[in-house]
Amino acid sequence: MIRSILAFATAAALVVAMAAVAVAADPNGATGHGADVSAVAKAVHTTQGNAHGKAVSAIASAHGKEVSAAARARAAANKAAGQANGAAGKANGQANGAAGKANGAGHGNGEGAGGAIEAPTDGAPVEPGRVKDSTSGG
Repeated sequence: MIRSILAFATAAALVVAMAAVAVAADPNGATGHGADVSAVAKAVHTTQGNAHGKAVSAIASAHGKEVSAAARARAAANKAAGQANGAAGKANGQANGAAGKANGAGHGNGEGAGGAIEAPTDGAPVEPGRVKDSTSGG
């Protein structure tokens, strides 16, 4: 019996609560409240969207600056390496040219030491690559 009284009291309280809500509600619905909530929601969404857009823009700008700086550094390094290689090649060419001049000063033109092969004045036969003197006898 106590259970049925408790169930009846609970049902009655529920009916009274629902009636109070129905009586308290405006017959035309919530006037302006939905529009206010919608405006606040739109403002929050817009603010969050703008903040997100600005954050993405800042990140992209910073990344672009880093990429550009890296490309400029790489180009400067390549230019310096190319100039160093060019200077080394020029120095090597000049050294080879000087060595060639020093080596070719007495060669191939018939002048100076080691120039053209001259016939011996004593009548000995000439063999390329050997020097004969008059004391060797033949």
